[in-house]
Amino acid sequence: MSLRRLVLIPLCLLLALSGCSLLPGGREPDPPQGSEPTAPPAFPVSQFAPIPQQRTTGVDDVITEAAADGNFVVALGTVDGVRSTATFRWSEDGGRAWQEADVAPELRDLVNLSHLIRTPNGWWAMANGHDGYVALTSPDGKAWTMTKIDEKKLNPVRAWFNEVVMVGTTYVAGGTISPTTGDNEVGFWTSSNGVDWQRASGRGQGEINAVAAQGSTLVGVGSRKGSGDELTMPTAWRSDDGGSSWTEQPRPEIGATDAQFYSYFTGVQTVGKGFVASMSAFDTRGDYRPYSYVSRDGRTWVKESLPKAMDGTKIDDVSLAADGKATLFVVNPRIAKTGDQVRIVRRSGGKWQTITLPTDLGGTGEWYVNDLVETDAGVLVFANRNTANTNTASIWRSTDEAATFAKEDYPAAEADVAVVQPTSFARTRDGYVAVGNANGLPAIWRGKPDGSFGSATALSDNLDDTVGGVAANERGLVVWGQQRTLVNDQVKAWHGAHGSTSLQPINATFQTGGDYARSWIADARFIGDQWWMVGETSANAGRNNSALVLSGTSVGSLHRGESNKITHRSTGEYDYELSDLSGDDDHGRGMSDIAQGPNGMVAVGWIDNEAGDNSPAYWTQGTDKKWSLKELPMTDIVTGGATDLLVKDDKLIIRGYGTPRGSDRPEIYFWVSSDGGKTWQGNLVRTPDPQGGISTPYATDNGFVAVGTTGEEKAEPVLWESTDGLEWKHRALPPLRTDPANQEAGVADYFVEGNTLIMLTWVHSSDGKQSASRIVEHQL
Repeated sequence: MSLRRLVLIPLCLLLALSGCSLLPGGREPDPPQGSEPTAPPAFPVSQFAPIPQQRTTGVDDVITEAAADGNFVVALGTVDGVRSTATFRWSEDGGRAWQEADVAPELRDLVNLSHLIRTPNGWWAMANGHDGYVALTSPDGKAWTMTKIDEKKLNPVRAWFNEVVMVGTTYVAGGTISPTTGDNEVGFWTSSNGVDWQRASGRGQGEINAVAAQGSTLVGVGSRKGSGDELTMPTAWRSDDGGSSWTEQPRPEIGATDAQFYSYFTGVQTVGKGFVASMSAFDTRGDYRPYSYVSRDGRTWVKESLPKAMDGTKIDDVSLAADGKATLFVVNPRIAKTGDQVRIVRRSGGKWQTITLPTDLGGTGEWYVNDLVETDAGVLVFANRNTANTNTASIWRSTDEAATFAKEDYPAAEADVAVVQPTSFARTRDGYVAVGNANGLPAIWRGKPDGSFGSATALSDNLDDTVGGVAANERGLVVWGQQRTLVNDQVKAWHGAHGSTSLQPINATFQTGGDYARSWIADARFIGDQWWMVGETSANAGRNNSALVLSGTSVGSLHRGESNKITHRSTGEYDYELSDLSGDDDHGRGMSDIAQGPNGMVAVGWIDNEAGDNSPAYWTQGTDKKWSLKELPMTDIVTGGATDLLVKDDKLIIRGYGTPRGSDRPEIYFWVSSDGGKTWQGNLVRTPDPQGGISTPYATDNGFVAVGTTGEEKAEPVLWESTDGLEWKHRALPPLRTDPANQEAGVADYFVEGNTLIMLTWVHSSDGKQSASRIVEHQL
């Protein structure tokens, strides 16, 4: 089974789901006055244990935003353990000693805490709640409240802020508006209270990444769509009236010798009476390179020289911060081959110098700087060490204009319970087998004849390895996932016999080598006498996506599928080979599921259409064993994709998503063919709340079923049912929680055998300190 099967339920919703109880009665009523208080119901017992004697817990502790006023410092972030919890920390001594703010439970459920700034009335930040954006305010940085932001006033709803600054008593934001179709648009907004926002004048294609203010003059920098081989190029905007109206300025000159594929401004700061901006560019040498630009008026930008030590530096991002004495130019490396270094360049007296932060924590993963703030006690650098499974926060301080740094103590995350998260499971001849995350490592749990599970066994000791799913046949099982690094994300897969103590890596060719290559397995199945795997692969930083399909009687001898159509396209300088499986820069492909159809193998997925949007698609394998691409009808949607395929006799049922005409929210969509794929019917299935969802469909004696959610806040997982695969209705499932007021619950994976629904369920305590995963069977 695959973790992809429940991907349609948004992460923020899964973490907010309420379930019910496996015990009858639910929560006890309040005791009569004068009686002894009733003990809370027992927490469910988990069937899954962590890795024995493993020192790491797998808990993330990430600092996302920081700001200071003198020596008072506020830091916002997220602790991800058995659940995600927002953190609000503050320090009164310049970041040496920290305390945790006591906030209401609803604030702990927020995600994406961002844009922390000092205001005339205290502190302000932004976050995402269950119903959208919220504004966070605090008079002292210690006590916080939240207010819902009316997203309709952002015009339209699909808008996000990349930076917020304070200009006098006015909040000014820069970001992006993403229309239902077409290119992203530049967005600027103003607000008098941080809650009610109005879009400022100034329209254009692109995205604003950063904003800086010099009195009533503001500068916004970012990127816009390029032309020809230049896919993106930098853009700069200026406002002379405090952010109410904006105009785009002449494009900064990069230089004739610096031919770029991608180039964009990442940050901007005020320096003296002018501005300094950072740029990241992917050039013809195959490197991401940093650039620095200065401007006295925000209109004309001049490129500065950087130290030769920065030549050839491959980076993910660059950012800026100023402390009044020096400007820090932070380069997060694209490849961290030696010591996970984060490199900083300091400009003092008009010159840039290379500095290297200490790397005293070591281990796998890459360091990146998340924020820099100036205090009376020096500059604080907030950094995180990032692996695929864990993130670790760290703080460094400099009191000599960033010439040297010293590491500061930072309190460990409170949610220090070991992470045990089985995410996918399958039936084997010995019972069940489950895979997921244990203590921050990819892990497997093997079932015993009595229905219990042993302790987790690590599939790998690399924190950059993740697990996506597991499948089994009579001979053994296959586990697939990914190894994520800064330069490529590649498939990791393991196989082994039933009952074996360890699994062996699968050495199939999932992708071509080189920097920025990527491959991903969406699902694996044993069909007939062959193993099948489908997904996507790319050789260019997530672009040029191609559909990936592999098959073989043994997982040790998998072969890639071939297409029966090949065309050649030319853009003037480059020639592209485009086929029904291989994509180019404008025509991507990706597969997500595969099954045996009435006339051969069938796979489903997505393609990029001529407008640059996703379209749902399916592939069929002919008698010549080659694959042909076909598009699914889009009569009432403008974009979409196919994610799951169910075949029953001559009926094909495809579950996916589609954005209706006139809407900006994708919704659940089903396509059904009753004649083996010759003709199709489609139907949008609207859940009670837009954040609801329906997952993988299965056939039963009476029709079809799927597990999903209604999308309503604190709602439980529900069972969706259909007689024809087009029209779906939902009803309640047996409760999962024993204490609904203090627990959250959900379904990680499931499948159907006959008329029995078998679910891998989870229950978390609201404070993130308890977690239980269990397999639950339900008769349909």
